Amino acid sequence: MSGMDKYDYIEAIVLELKSTTDINFQVKVGEILKRYYTFCNKTYEMPNSSGGDDKNDGWVVEDQLFYQIYSPQQMKNSLRKDMQSKFSEDFSKLLDLIYTHGKWGKGLKKFVFIVNTIDRNLPHDSERYYKLECEKLEKKYGEKFEYEVTNVAYIRDILEIMEINDLISLSTILRVRSIIDHNAISAKMMYEVIDVLSGMVQEKIFSNETNKSYDRISSEKKLV
Repeated sequence: MSGMDKYDYIEAIVLELKSTTDINFQVKVGEILKRYYTFCNKTYEMPNSSGGDDKNDGWVVEDQLFYQIYSPQQMKNSLRKDMQSKFSEDFSKLLDLIYTHGKWGKGLKKFVFIVNTIDRNLPHDSERYYKLECEKLEKKYGEKFEYEVTNVAYIRDILEIMEINDLISLSTILRVRSIIDHNAISAKMMYEVIDVLSGMVQEKIFSNETNKSYDRISSEKKLV
């Protein structure tokens, strides 16, 4: 782990997620969430997607917090519309399964929609689509819900809370540890080196300025 700090692992994991699509993105994000909620002493369950996930990509049992994890196979110009359609379809179906068919326990308090936008920011929501959609569903079921539409930045925030040993373990599970240069100097170490060298240089300069008692060597003697 020479020269490595937690932010090297975080950056490697985030870059790996951004380059992953479809079910693989869902599985990798699920592994991170599972490790994070274990760290928080909470229960995170990931339904087996091969058997049908009932619009539930993972949930925190104690918090009644549900995740939907979406990574398009191809990034299209219509990402905003694709996200809106996916949000409405999955959230509506999930609520129907919970409140009409009694799936997934007592109810839902929060729905988090994580989208892999790769190198883009989240599309604008100037018309407040998600808020209006949530309000319609609240009225339909007579319940209050929280929601969040986010991207990989959500996972980065989670990783920053975790301990470095968990990050090392995750980087192994996600197969990114082998691509990290363990001989590289981390940013933190580089700043420390620069700080020390700067201090040494300043000390040397001030020391020479205050030391006025020295013998000047003539050019002739220098050449001898």
